[in-house]
Amino acid sequence: MRRSAPRSFGRSRRCTTTRRSRCPEVRSIQVGLSGDAVRRYVGEWITSLEDVTAEMQRIRDLAVESPEAAEAELPRERPYPITDELAAQIAATAGAPIQT
Repeated sequence: MRRSAPRSFGRSRRCTTTRRSRCPEVRSIQVGLSGDAVRRYVGEWITSLEDVTAEMQRIRDLAVESPEAAEAELPRERPYPITDELAAQIAATAGAPIQT
């Protein structure tokens, strides 16, 4: 019998810098796709790709001098809209209000 790895929800904090500085708060979620969703994701849902390496390197360098200024350069995190019922099912905090 094959057992699957345990699933976990929560915050991901990963910060690698050469100097000690305050890491910005980082949150992430990983979602697995299979079957038709993979084909549609690759063939239809991705509309463009943009290389942001240089911009992230600039922000990383800025963080050495001013973590607050660097954090202000990052995109604003927005809550994903979910119902209270779904939030309770997946043990998540309530998301943004769902617009109808």
